[in-house]
Parts: sequence; structure tokens; C-alpha cells
Amino acid sequence: MVVFPWVIDREESLAVLERHGALFTHISPAGTKVLPDGSVDHTPLPRAVKAAQDHGLKVFPLVTNGTFTLETAEAILSDGTVRARAAGELAALALDNGWDGVCLDFEGPWALRSEYTDFVRRLCEKLQPRGRQVAIAVAAQTEHPAGSGTDATWADPYDYPALGRLVDLFIPMGYDFHGINTPPGPVGPAWWLRQVLRHTLSCVPRGKTVLGLPLYGYRWRQRPDGGWQGEYVTYEIAEKLRREVQAPLLWDYDALSRTYSFTDEEGRLNVVHFDDVESVGRRLELIREYKLAGVAFWCLGLGDPQFWPQLAHFLGK
Repeated sequence: MVVFPWVIDREESLAVLERHGALFTHISPAGTKVLPDGSVDHTPLPRAVKAAQDHGLKVFPLVTNGTFTLETAEAILSDGTVRARAAGELAALALDNGWDGVCLDFEGPWALRSEYTDFVRRLCEKLQPRGRQVAIAVAAQTEHPAGSGTDATWADPYDYPALGRLVDLFIPMGYDFHGINTPPGPVGPAWWLRQVLRHTLSCVPRGKTVLGLPLYGYRWRQRPDGGWQGEYVTYEIAEKLRREVQAPLLWDYDALSRTYSFTDEEGRLNVVHFDDVESVGRRLELIREYKLAGVAFWCLGLGDPQFWPQLAHFLGK
């Protein structure tokens, strides 16, 4: 089974990798960005690469469109010459550094679905014949996208059937169903994940599909106008806050996730949704139920430290 965590340049993320690396098959260190002109800015994470070598893990650095800006995605993808340069530089970087593959995570190019597919094709054509692989992280869909322009959603740029034919690992990101810019709710509810998997498996081979799960949560504060202001929280922050305000921890039976709420010192309602060892563990069962290739986690260092022994039990290690 593929176990594919992303790793960021933070002590807590690297420490989890070093301590629990035997549980994983791959790692995807953050720090590689394609810039608007198609050049590639790579910041190595040597500590992560060493841990991968120590544990015999495959290294698939995470490649993003800059800092996920729409403008960067449009600049890269709208010009065939820039697409070609980006694919060439990425392939050269992967081969020169001995990577096992790359993990693409381009977000935002709503009107450039075919251009993104072409970019992925170019990269696959350069890497796969050389024994390297391409993984792709995509926003979760529950149906084929129809939007464009201002009607488009985060998930619309991805042609699941075409991308599924090209890449080696296909990772629907099963999170941010609720997020910073939405009202409060579970980050990756189980009922929604089932919809995502049914759609994904209708057009992507089961043996390539790796479900991305969140190890983080969100806290929302209600604004005076009745709207909500969200912020990203780790498991540690969510639990520390809950203890400070003495809020009872509740279980969302439909979402299979944790939540609590309280009124702060300004009289504003606060709602927190996050995942712990039990809620992430319950989602792991989807991997077996749908006979997927594996699971991915965003990201090491954000979640409940008690989860890793449970993952070991799930994997029979």
C-alpha cells in the first residue's frame, strides 16, 4: 500500500518523518515552485531526503505553481513555450537529483484545463521513459466539472480521465470541503469522501488512486455581520484551545470528525472542526473499502501524534 505524506520545512514535520519513516513508502517534500516564466525555483530539504534514504522511501518533491496564485498558473500554462520550459526544467532537476518522481500540485487555472493536461503530458513524456514517475494532487471532484471563468470552482481545472491516463499516482485531495472562506464545517467529511471516490474511480484506475486526507483543522469566528472568519489550526492548537476554554469535545457522526464551539471574551461564537486519532483512523477504512492504491497525508507535523501507532496497526507493522 502506498503511504504518501507531504513534508514541510518545520521541525515538527521533519521530526515525525524521522521517527515514523518506516510507516511510509514515499515522501513529498515541499519547496519546488514553477515561476511565471517557466523556470523552477527549488529549495532542497536535505534532512527530509536523508530520512527518506535511511528508511528506503521514494522521494517525490512537491511542485507548485508559485504560491498557488492564479496569475502564476495562467502565465505558465497559457503559453506552450513556457509549458515546455517548465516541463524540461522539472525533468532535468528530477534526473540530476536522483528523485524517484515529482508530485504536481497546480491550483487555480480555471480556464486552462486542456493546457494543464498538456503540461502534465509533456512532463510524463520526459520522466516516465527514464524510469521516473509523476504523481498529481488534484482538488476533489464529485462530478465532471462544467464551470468556467467566475462560475468555476477550485476543482474545475482537472480533467480526471485524461490526467488519470497520464500519471502514475492520482491523489484527490480529500479536504477543504469547508475552509477559511466558508462557514464552519468538517474539513473532509466522510460522506463527501465517498462521493469523491465514487466519481474518481469512475474515470481513474483504482490502482493509481491515492486518497489525500487532512491532519489539520479550522477555527471560525463569527463576525458582527454574521459572516465567518476562518483560520488554519493544527491538532495541537485545536486541542490546546479546547482545554483553555473548557469546551466539550463532540463527535460529528456523519462527517466522522471532531468539533467543538464556545463564545470568546468578545462575545463572538467560535466553531472548531479538526481531526484526531479516531477520526483519521475511521477514514483509513475507506482505503480498504474502495481497494485504493493508498493514502496521502497533508501533512506531517500538523496532526494528532497518537495517530502514527494506529497507522502502524492498520498497516500490520
